Amino acid sequence: MKLHNSAFAASLSLLLITWGGQAGAADRYVAKNGKDSNDGSIGAPWLTLGKLNQAVKAGDTVYIREGVYKENLQPQVSGSATARITIKSFPGEKATITGSANNQPAVTISVDYVTIENLNIKLVDPVGDWSTNLPDVSISGATGTQVLGCRIVNSKDAISEKNAGVRELGIVIGKSKDTLLEKNFIKGLSFIAIKVATGSLRTVIRNNVTLANVGEGVRVDSSQQAIAGTLIEGNIFGESLTGDGVQTNPDFGLPAAEWAVSTDNRGIIIRNNVLFNNAENAVDLKGAADVVVENNIIYGNTGNNDGFLGDNKNDRLAGGGAITHGSGTETKDVIIRFNVIYDNNNGMVLENGWKVYNNTILDNRRDYTGPNSTYDIVKDGGFGAIKTRNATVTRAAIVNNIIGQQISGAQLVTELRILESTEVDLRANMYVKDSTTTPKFVIQSSPGVYDTLNFADWKARLAGMPNVTGKEKGSFEAAPVLVKGTDPEGIHVNYDFKIANQNSAVVDAGAYLTTTVAAGSGTKVKVGDAHYFFDGYGVTSGDTIKIGNNAPVVISAINYDTNEITIKKSLTWNAGDGVSPPFSGSKPDIGAIEYGDSEKFPMRPAFPPGALGVSNQ
Repeated sequence: MKLHNSAFAASLSLLLITWGGQAGAADRYVAKNGKDSNDGSIGAPWLTLGKLNQAVKAGDTVYIREGVYKENLQPQVSGSATARITIKSFPGEKATITGSANNQPAVTISVDYVTIENLNIKLVDPVGDWSTNLPDVSISGATGTQVLGCRIVNSKDAISEKNAGVRELGIVIGKSKDTLLEKNFIKGLSFIAIKVATGSLRTVIRNNVTLANVGEGVRVDSSQQAIAGTLIEGNIFGESLTGDGVQTNPDFGLPAAEWAVSTDNRGIIIRNNVLFNNAENAVDLKGAADVVVENNIIYGNTGNNDGFLGDNKNDRLAGGGAITHGSGTETKDVIIRFNVIYDNNNGMVLENGWKVYNNTILDNRRDYTGPNSTYDIVKDGGFGAIKTRNATVTRAAIVNNIIGQQISGAQLVTELRILESTEVDLRANMYVKDSTTTPKFVIQSSPGVYDTLNFADWKARLAGMPNVTGKEKGSFEAAPVLVKGTDPEGIHVNYDFKIANQNSAVVDAGAYLTTTVAAGSGTKVKVGDAHYFFDGYGVTSGDTIKIGNNAPVVISAINYDTNEITIKKSLTWNAGDGVSPPFSGSKPDIGAIEYGDSEKFPMRPAFPPGALGVSNQ
């Protein structure tokens, strides 16, 4: 009987919310043939967004009919978690919001629990000074905002606008909480597609497409030492004309000396994205810490710090291309795992506390030479899969990766390049060696002196380097036996980096990331190094791990100071039990994709990534 009454109550509640009478919530309408003196019903719609801004109430859904609205959308009252305000295009139609040419955003959300959906949003030509970087959509001081399925597309020449001083951003989130951006399409703007400004918490950027904007696909500013919980997943970030796919920035309000060592941008998860053909880097972590970069496809990024346009082959320097950090900043405690990284200028530049494991890193050897380059082939050590440029790198790890390069003319292309002072754990990596490829390794033995080694000599040198642990135990040279496109520099549609068959040398050849330090039972497990894992940063679930022979379990918290992991289910374990992400077989595989796991890396771009101008709508 209680179940019956509960069901009846829920049905009645839903009826009252959707019926505009007693609950106060209603469906309202705006149309070009309406009048603001109307009641906003479908037969008597309002005319202006100004009327909508003033009249909308919590729980209302407002449908905007087809047409161009040269006004500012800015609702004045908040919804609630159970009675959101939703403003959307009428089904089968597309409303366009342009703003009123008063140098205000076309859409401003500064109240709580508002959803805007399926709108075209594009500022009219600006007047006055754009030095404040005007966004099309501004979310400021709001909680629970959702921007869903909107299009922000500039049909003018973005570079000409940039040169004229225009700095148009798509969506800017400032000091807001629990914001969701999903399935939006942003193209051709003269600055950044999406910016998460200082002080925003629990921002989710999911399943969006940004193409051919002058600046970054996403820029995330300082979190002011908070674990901000910024989740960037399932997006396509491509063909930035002068910027990165994703970039983080430290607190520029700090004095210059403090800015250079700041790692105050924390708690960012970049996963399941496709980042391609950006003029600088795929991921540029300036002033960041506590970051996870996982399950991404990363290719074609030039690593050109000049921010040149398009596929620049006239300049070359030692930028990362795939994953790096900007010069003059510090970055630490970054987990980089399960990514496929190929055909970039470089793979990545290793920094303090970076844990690089179970990636597939191939053919990152784009060759750019030109008069503006500061690149020195001897000093900078050539292009490589993983390299260090900081003499004080500590607590780093390179474990369970497939790593392969190819010789590009006479240039030095390396698998790994480290300085003798680098503190790094090297284990269980497979270096590609076949009929056309012989791995090379570089050690800087003294300032300006680089020794190029084969694999056997590399291991011999590591044996005498006290800061290197693991000493490449379990590492080997072999052909990977992968399923992949025949031309990694081709159109990038028919690629597949899964392990081709169970006879591949990488199957069950990996190492456990860390081990338990003592036998025990319960929900608190002390391990040798907890920095291989994360707890979700308050915006997603923590890592799932396998401890010894136990079933996989989810992490709820991590104390990095004591290397103690709290798990959600009580277990019993032995001293020295291996701790890693779940795997099939007797041990983890090497590379980004466990053999036979067809769902581990299912992503493909929604369109051929080289085809500019192809919309996702």
